[in-house]
Amino acid sequence: MRTLIPDPIEPPAESWAKTVHAVNADAAGEGSALQGDWLDRGAVYALAAGELVVMFDKAPGGAAIVTLHQVSDAEDAPLTELRTWTNPAGTIDPQVLADISGHVATLKPRRYRPLMLSSGPARPNTRAEDCHLCRFEVPAGEGRLMQVEGRARVCHTTCPPRPPLHNYYEQACGNCRHPVPVGEGILYQTRGQYGTWLVKHEDGQCRDTPVPAAPAAPDDARPGVCVECLQDVPFGSGEVHGAGGYWRVTHGEGACPPHPFNPDSAPTWRILAGDSPRIPDMPAGPAAGETARVKVFLGPGEPRPTDAIGFETREFYLNATISFIAVGLATQSRGDYDPDDEIWYEIHESIVRAATPDEAAPVLEREAATAARRRALAERTESLLQTWRWPRPEGPDDYSNPTPEEWAEVSLTSLTKIPLPPGPPGPSMLYEPRAYLDEPNGLIWTLSHNGVEGDHRAPDRGSVWIPRSHPLTPERRRLSADLLAEYGQPYSR
Repeated sequence: MRTLIPDPIEPPAESWAKTVHAVNADAAGEGSALQGDWLDRGAVYALAAGELVVMFDKAPGGAAIVTLHQVSDAEDAPLTELRTWTNPAGTIDPQVLADISGHVATLKPRRYRPLMLSSGPARPNTRAEDCHLCRFEVPAGEGRLMQVEGRARVCHTTCPPRPPLHNYYEQACGNCRHPVPVGEGILYQTRGQYGTWLVKHEDGQCRDTPVPAAPAAPDDARPGVCVECLQDVPFGSGEVHGAGGYWRVTHGEGACPPHPFNPDSAPTWRILAGDSPRIPDMPAGPAAGETARVKVFLGPGEPRPTDAIGFETREFYLNATISFIAVGLATQSRGDYDPDDEIWYEIHESIVRAATPDEAAPVLEREAATAARRRALAERTESLLQTWRWPRPEGPDDYSNPTPEEWAEVSLTSLTKIPLPPGPPGPSMLYEPRAYLDEPNGLIWTLSHNGVEGDHRAPDRGSVWIPRSHPLTPERRRLSADLLAEYGQPYSR
């Protein structure tokens, strides 16, 4: 259901929200005791009907307000408030955790990962901290808070320019081509994150002597694609750079024409995809004029389109992988030679901009439909297969654990692997349950991760998986077919 997470109580000293499907009172930290997914205040999410949401607001005076809500079964309906607790000490009282645990046990909320449909308004930082992106200090009230792995991090609204990096050895200036002594030049990178590092003189120190002429274009030069904007350059109207075998074509400095699908010159982002080990593993961007969700790898200080529709981020120290709804502006496929491996790799390069609400609406509708379809598959999976480490009482009871002799006869590599609905991303993905279709014996095998001593263990398949067999009923046969149709054939593990 499309659900708005209310803004924090103003002015908050601390505030957060998260879904809750279990309570672990022994966990360190009050928010960590509530097991679920963190939510941005003021954002809109696709949440399952009946899901529980806990909101925490700590007033400047120190009193804590904890509110338990439930997601309504009506689209765009506000959260239903179940109970509110107030603690003058500013903490979550153990009795509150016990009360929330009682609601969880009674209501049995569904466990689905929330899908953010639109981000909430940016909140200013209330104290001075180092920027999460550039590591420079952000004075109180001059930055904004950004959710990173469920925690609020401070960052600049626009990060200041980074101090220039100086050259460690003598190299020709990229502007005047005269040598630059060690430490007297400035390093710069062409074409953004994946460009080549060059050195140039500091402002005003380039020599006035004529710049050596660039090498002439080869006799068989043809119209090419500009490496800056990825648009065609008619023969004779651009510039050729590089050397034999590595010629590059550009329109010329500042001469790239506007993209047809970006008439307002909105900010753009570049996506590199392919099988080369020298670039991040990203899906290729959309073709020109097409709208889709994209993933972009960003380096230190590169701007995040936090206002883009469907914006999500996953931060890794100073780098980040972001996702948002975008419109393709230009694409190019080219070869990239790796001299170490002596292999040519195929690289797909794309330039995109953030989509407008009208452009993003069909993509969001498809994502919501996919999320609803996959939630239904997850419900069917839980009702027909025992995939958890401890068998669920509400799950099927017609499964059996094989004896060591029976398990020794099973060869999982010869069976069709059934993709199961995934859980939240993270290290736990390595331990998610697995399922295999055993048509000859009329069974579905499931493997559940075994993390504690005392569980049933498979003697010749290692000690980390609990095997179970389920009869291949017509309902389970249809479920396996629907899972394969939805997620495709997974890699063997």
